[in-house]
Amino acid sequence: MTKEPFRWQPDIISRMTTEAIVNKLKQLVPGFDLDSFIAKTGDYLSCEDLTEAEYYPHASFSDEDEDFIWMACEELWQRLVPDKPALELVAQQFDNLCEEIIRAAQKRRLKEVFRHSREVLDLIYRHTIEAAPEGRRLRRQFYEKLRDTTAYDLENFLSDLMQNMIGHEEYEKVVDIAGTLGKGLDDDVFLEHKAEGLFGLGRGDEGERLFHQIISRNPDDPWFLLHAGDCHFIYGKKDCAKAKNYYLQALDIARENIKKPDGKDELRAVYQRLIDLADETGNRAESDRYMHLLESLEARKVGRNDPCPCGSGKKYKRCCGK
Repeated sequence: MTKEPFRWQPDIISRMTTEAIVNKLKQLVPGFDLDSFIAKTGDYLSCEDLTEAEYYPHASFSDEDEDFIWMACEELWQRLVPDKPALELVAQQFDNLCEEIIRAAQKRRLKEVFRHSREVLDLIYRHTIEAAPEGRRLRRQFYEKLRDTTAYDLENFLSDLMQNMIGHEEYEKVVDIAGTLGKGLDDDVFLEHKAEGLFGLGRGDEGERLFHQIISRNPDDPWFLLHAGDCHFIYGKKDCAKAKNYYLQALDIARENIKKPDGKDELRAVYQRLIDLADETGNRAESDRYMHLLESLEARKVGRNDPCPCGSGKKYKRCCGK
């Protein structure tokens, strides 16, 4: 039976002393110096970048020892420079927490989901946001490298976590983190979370101004309008008139988007909100009208001369049936 060749693994190196690791590196990399290594960590974001630039070009190693260099450098970085961890360590911590969240959610352990969600956001805040003269700002290069390194979709996962935080009324945390990420990445989804957080804090005027900016940059997207309307419907004293105004603007856009792949989903969401709003205000006739339009949207076949299910008032052949 052929014996499997030896392969270095991180857990093997983690059990070695720092002295043993350094001595092995000196055998493989001529001139390796621990003090110089520690200084070099300040010049790089990731251990991969450091080893590829500084050590592999000058190293001499067998197939067995090739992986030792980067694994050893990761271990030394983690031990000796804990206040400025390598990108790979942050990515691993993020992935581990994401897996914990997924497992907890599958078992409906909602308190664990919330706790781990906070831990993820604290991790991201600690390593991707820094103080600056003008206030907190995103370490964009680190963030973008982290996004490419993690096993999960970083932005979608963070967006879901922000929504979880909002559901637990962690508005200040959301405003701080989502605002910094949104500004640093020019990302209106994060800025939308900030706007909702502002509503949650009772700062609706600020939230609405931010929504106006977001909507003006996304004139063909009904979701930002819907979410702006939701904030007037959910937070503080309900302003059903403002909510309806946003929903009707979203309705116009959703009707225009009906032929797009997600067009029906958009229109369905608008109708449902208008139904809920009409029910809230006791307008039974309007609720029934939008319910009829929603049901018509689900109909399998529409006649050419039937009213268009998008609610435009035109015949189907003159509207979406063109």
